[in-house]
Amino acid sequence: MVFRKIIGFGGSSYVISLPKEWIKSHNLSKGDSLNVEEDGGILKIHPQDLKQSSTKKEVIINFEGNLRVLKSELFNSYINDYNIINIHKKDIGQYQDKIRELVNNFIAIDVIQVSEDRVIIKDYLNISDVSIYDTIRRIDRIILSMFEDIRSSLNGEIGKEEQLKLKDEDVNRLYNLVLKLLKKAMNPGDRKILNLQMEEIFYYWDLIINIEEVGDQLKRMSRYIDKKADKILCDLFERVFEHYKKAIKANFSNNEQLALEIMNLRKEISDVCEKYAISGEIGSPILLERIKSIHHCSGNIARSYIKLGTKTKNL
Repeated sequence: MVFRKIIGFGGSSYVISLPKEWIKSHNLSKGDSLNVEEDGGILKIHPQDLKQSSTKKEVIINFEGNLRVLKSELFNSYINDYNIINIHKKDIGQYQDKIRELVNNFIAIDVIQVSEDRVIIKDYLNISDVSIYDTIRRIDRIILSMFEDIRSSLNGEIGKEEQLKLKDEDVNRLYNLVLKLLKKAMNPGDRKILNLQMEEIFYYWDLIINIEEVGDQLKRMSRYIDKKADKILCDLFERVFEHYKKAIKANFSNNEQLALEIMNLRKEISDVCEKYAISGEIGSPILLERIKSIHHCSGNIARSYIKLGTKTKNL
């Protein structure tokens, strides 16, 4: 806590000094205007014109030819808000197409320069143009479409693996964006622009991790479906699909009872999967395990609301 003394100013006003750290965190300078509001005897001060925090920082990545490692380093640089990513390697031009493919995993960044020994990437994200809530709804719609594709595949419409892969890539791009925004929201000024409370950062983080994992499990299921599945597996998948929709609905509609219902079903479905795995009634133990994982994530999605969702205003 920082203490400030009240200073008389003229005959009818008083002033206090503002902490330098607060001014810097809100990207303010001399002459900028502030809003001052009274709320139950407490004065709230915030910038009149909200500004996105400055991201004038650069990271250098020494690329050694391993694209998987580079993808991880790009992810780290992206969510930690480096606005210039400088990739160094001798004769890097031969990798530029692959690097551009990796860059496509991230929204609002682009390659701006390629030379013999470096590729430079710039971040163009304006957080005023993005809503975390709307982005999560978009992710959910894509995942519902993925569920529909898997349902069709289990019923004999084989060959949807490629379209599921593309949908999963869309989910990953939006997921990376949400993580980046939530990290930026740790800054008070950015949090104000994003219209978030501090506890919502943790809520959304917990929620999105489990939603994204559902997408991953659906994509992986498609690799192991090469014929029409037996009725037991199809029926189990339908139950899990329904539970996912209810878990999401619990969050979107602030329905605590529905969230508790899905949480309480986690062990029941897990026990059913274990029973089928032991009995061998279902011919594909891998698909069974994927279904079990999806349901576990649905339970976690419901639990996200119980843990933090009741304190949020957006969902």
